[in-house]
Amino acid sequence: MSPRGATAMTMIRKRHTEPSSITAAPAPTIEPNVKGRALSVSPVRKTVMKNNNYWTLTATRSLLLICVVSFFLRFALVNEPTEVVYSPVKCIDFRFDEVHFGGFASNYLRREYFFDVHPPLGKLIIAGMGYLFGYDGGFTFASIGQSYINSSAPYVSLRTFMVVLGVGSIALSYATLIEMGFSVVSATLVGGLLAFDNALVVQSRFILLDSIMMFFISAAVYAWIKFRQQRDRPFKTMWWLWLALAGLSIGGATSVKMVGLFTVGLIGVATVVDLWELADWKRRHSDKLLARHFVYRAVALILLPVIMYLSSYYMHFAVLTRTGPGDSFMSSDFQTTLQGNQMHEKSRDVYYGNTIRLKSRLEEIYLHSHLHNYPRQHEDGKISSEGQQVTGYPGKDKNNMWKVLPASNLTKIALDQKIPIRTGDAIRLLHVGTGKVLFTHDVASPLTRTNMEVTVVDPKDSDKAEASVWIVDVKTGGDSLKAHSCQFRLMNKVHNVALTNHQQPLPKWGFGQREVNGDKRGADENSKWIVWDIDEDADEADKVALAMKPKPKVSFWQKFTELQRAQIRHNAALIDNHPFKSDPISWPFVLRGVSYWDKNKMGRIYLLGNPIAWYVCLFGIAAFCTVALRELFRARRNRTNPDESHFESRFTYRAGYLLLAWSIHYFPFFTMARTLYLHHYLPAYTMSAMVTGAIYDYGLRRTRNKVFAHTLLAGIAITTVAAFFYFAPITYGTQIATSALDAKKWGILKGYDQTVNLILSQCHERIFSPTNPVSVAQLGLYLIRGENVAVVGLIEEQLDAKVDYESLCAEPLMAVIH
Repeated sequence: MSPRGATAMTMIRKRHTEPSSITAAPAPTIEPNVKGRALSVSPVRKTVMKNNNYWTLTATRSLLLICVVSFFLRFALVNEPTEVVYSPVKCIDFRFDEVHFGGFASNYLRREYFFDVHPPLGKLIIAGMGYLFGYDGGFTFASIGQSYINSSAPYVSLRTFMVVLGVGSIALSYATLIEMGFSVVSATLVGGLLAFDNALVVQSRFILLDSIMMFFISAAVYAWIKFRQQRDRPFKTMWWLWLALAGLSIGGATSVKMVGLFTVGLIGVATVVDLWELADWKRRHSDKLLARHFVYRAVALILLPVIMYLSSYYMHFAVLTRTGPGDSFMSSDFQTTLQGNQMHEKSRDVYYGNTIRLKSRLEEIYLHSHLHNYPRQHEDGKISSEGQQVTGYPGKDKNNMWKVLPASNLTKIALDQKIPIRTGDAIRLLHVGTGKVLFTHDVASPLTRTNMEVTVVDPKDSDKAEASVWIVDVKTGGDSLKAHSCQFRLMNKVHNVALTNHQQPLPKWGFGQREVNGDKRGADENSKWIVWDIDEDADEADKVALAMKPKPKVSFWQKFTELQRAQIRHNAALIDNHPFKSDPISWPFVLRGVSYWDKNKMGRIYLLGNPIAWYVCLFGIAAFCTVALRELFRARRNRTNPDESHFESRFTYRAGYLLLAWSIHYFPFFTMARTLYLHHYLPAYTMSAMVTGAIYDYGLRRTRNKVFAHTLLAGIAITTVAAFFYFAPITYGTQIATSALDAKKWGILKGYDQTVNLILSQCHERIFSPTNPVSVAQLGLYLIRGENVAVVGLIEEQLDAKVDYESLCAEPLMAVIH
C-alpha cells in the first residue's frame, strides 16, 4: 500500500475511533501512569479541580450585593400593617393570613392542642423563634385585623425572621449556579429575578410557612450539587456532610408542607441517575461497593428525612398536651389524653328516650332539619319528593335536636328503665322541632344522583314506618352507644343505605347547608357520626361509673396515624369556589393573584408576581427546551464541536437538572383536585429563574456579539426593577389614591374588584329589604372586618334590624362567610 493510502486509512480509523462529543461524560477512572502517557482525569475530576476557582472575589461581592438588596426590599416597612394580616374574603381553606400560623405559635406556647393540614415543623420553628424573642403566647391572633400595638406578640421579629429565610433562599439559588460552574453574570441575573419579584417579597414578609419551606427546598438543591462534587472522594467527611445535609433539607421541606414531597421526588430522580452512572462497568466498581453506595444514600436520603418527619410529630404531641381548639378533629380516645378535655367525663351511655345532637365524625356539622322543603325540581332536572329538608348545619341550633325512639314503640318510653342502645339495635330518630321521624326512600338526593334523598315523615304514617327505622352500627368504643367516645353509622333497615354527610353545600334553597343523603356504599368516613350532646343530665350512678372508668392509652404511632389520615382527608377536601383560586396553567402568565390584606382606601396587599421577571423566566424555559432539542439533534447527526463538548455536556446535564426541578415542582399540581392559588407556583418560579440564568450563560458563551448580550441583560434588569417599583404599593400595602391604584391593575386585579362587588351586591340583595337599604361599600367593610357570626352582629347593630343568619350562608356567600 502506498504511503498516501496508508495515511488515508489511518485518518479513517481515527475518525471512527474518536469518541463523539455528544456521548455522556466518561466515567471517572484511575488509569495507570504508563510511560509516555499522561494520567487521565475524568470530567468529574476536572469539575472538582475547577471548583476552587468558582468563588472568585467578584462572585462573593455579587452574592453580598444580592443579599443586601434582597434584605432591604423585604425588610422595608416590615412593621406594616400593624395588625394581623388577613384576606377580605374568608373561607375554610384560607391560609394566607397570620391568624392561622401566628395563632398556632400561640397554641404551642400555651400547649393547647390545635389542628392544621400541614406537618408541624414550620409551626414549631415559628413558635420556637417566638419563645426566643420572649413571647409567652398571650396574643390570641383570634381575629382578622387585630392590632399588634401594645400587644405581647413580637410580630416585627417574627416577620424579620421570615425575611432572613427569604434572603437565604435567594442566596442558595445564587450559590447553586456558581457551584454548577455558571458565570457570575448569570448567577447575578438569577438573584435579581428573585430579589425583585413582588410575589416572593410579599410571601417572605409575613408569619407564614412558605419562607421556611422554600429555604429547605433551596438548601436541598444546593446540597445535592455540593454532594455531586465529592463523587470521586466517596465516604469521606465532606461526601457524608453534603449527603446528610441534602437528606435533612428534604426532610425539613416535607415536615413543613407536603409540597416538600416534590423535592423528595427531585432528589430521588437525581439519585437514581447517580447510581445508574456508578453501575457502569467501565468504572469497575464491585457489587459490594455498589451496595455500599446504595445503602448509604438510602440511609441519608430516606431514613434521615423519615426520622426528621416523625420527630416533628413527636415534638408536636409532646408540646400540645392540653385541650384546645383542635380537639374535635380527633377521636375520643385521642382527646382523653389531653389535659382538661372532658371527653372521658362526658362519655356516658345513650339510652332510649334521650334527646341528642348528632355530629359528623369529620367536622363541626350537625344533623339538622327545619320547616323548609326540597324544591320540586332540582337544577339538573331531577324530581324530588318535596319533603322537609334534612341537612348538615355548621353550628349549634335548636333544630339539631333528635329524640331516640325504639322501632317497636313510638308512643311510650320507659325512661326510668334506662335501656342503653347497642350495636344492631333498631331505632327511630324523632326531630324535636317538627315532630317527624328521619326517613329515606328511593328518590335521588339533590346533589348526588346515585344516593337517596333523606327527609322526615309523620311517625303515624304506617306506609313509611319501616323505611324510618335505622340500624345502629357502633364502630369504636365497644358495643354500646356512648356520647362523644363512640363513632357509629346509621343504616336504613329497608334500603341498607348509610346516613351520610356529603360535605357539599346545597344551593340557595338549602341556605348553603350541607347535603345529607343515604349512601349505598356505607363505608365512607363521611357516614360516621358521634352523639355530641345529651340533653338530660347524668344521674349519680352514671357519674360514679364514669369516674371509675379507666382512660384509654394511646401510643405515639396511634396518634401519628390518626393525625396523618385527618390531615390528608381535610387537605383533599379543600375545594371551594374561592374568588382568588387559579389553575396551574395560568400561573406562569401571572393572570390571577391573591389578596392578602385590604384596608379599603388605606392600602391593599396583593400577591402578584413581577410580570417582567415571570415572563422572562417563561421565555428562559422555552429557550432551554429549544436549545436542548437542538443539541440532541446535532449529536444524533454527529455535528458537535469537539472543542465545546465539555461545556455543552455540562450545560445540558446541569441545566437539565434545574429544568427537572421546575417540572417536578409545577406539573404535579395539574393532577390535584383541591383549590390552588398563585403562591403554590413560587418554588417552581425559583427553579425557572435558575434555568433562565443557565440559558443566558449558554448564550453569552456562544455569541460573538457580547454587546447585544449585555444590552439584553441591562434591558431585563431595568424593566424588572421598574416593574417591581410600579407594583410596590400593592406589595407593601402603602396608602395610595384610588385613581393611582386603578392605574396599576394587572390581569385579575380588575376581576378582583368585580368579584368582591358582585358578592357584596348579592349579599345586600339577599339580606336586606328595599325599605331598609345599605350601601355595598358599607356592607363590604363589615364583611372585611367581620368573620362568621360576628359580621351578623355588626350589621344588626348598624341597621337596628334582625338578620336571618341562614340567609348569609346562601351560595355563593358560603365562600365568604364560612
